[in-house]
Amino acid sequence: SYAFENENILSALLSLTGPMEEPLMWVFDMTTFPWKVGLRRIDTPAFVLPACECRLNRNMTKAAVNIDLNDLVTRIYPLGYGEGVDQLTVKDAVVGGQPYGRVYIEDAEALAKYGVVQAVYTESTVDDATTLYHMAMRVLNMRKTPKVTVTVSALNLSDLTGESWDSLVLGRICRTAIP
Repeated sequence: SYAFENENILSALLSLTGPMEEPLMWVFDMTTFPWKVGLRRIDTPAFVLPACECRLNRNMTKAAVNIDLNDLVTRIYPLGYGEGVDQLTVKDAVVGGQPYGRVYIEDAEALAKYGVVQAVYTESTVDDATTLYHMAMRVLNMRKTPKVTVTVSALNLSDLTGESWDSLVLGRICRTAIP
């Protein structure tokens, strides 16, 4: 159940996918009125064989790789219920019997690779330090590596070759060979 006020339709729709971790795909049906917009889960088991392929000098016309460092975080400062000096931190969290002496959480591998990139994570509804710690760890694990996007333009050659390997369909897993 969601409620939006003073927000346009596009930003309201896009905010729905924020807390979801699994891969999703927007599906639009504009053949009837009113139009229908759906969000479909993309099934990605641990090991999936690709259903099609894009290769340079065969069917790929353009390729671009973009590494987005805007959401990257290697150190996170979780803040919970309260205000000022009385605000909840993970300093009081007891995980594995060892209290944390610091008020931040960091990832050592990401820290060594990207340096210190800090962010504050505020969840004012949480009043338990252990819960706040686990929520902050989840956010840190989602944001400790940069988002890499590969954009490919390719031709659907299945009509010429008759092979299903050359059929490009939205939502299918595609092997991309970029030099």
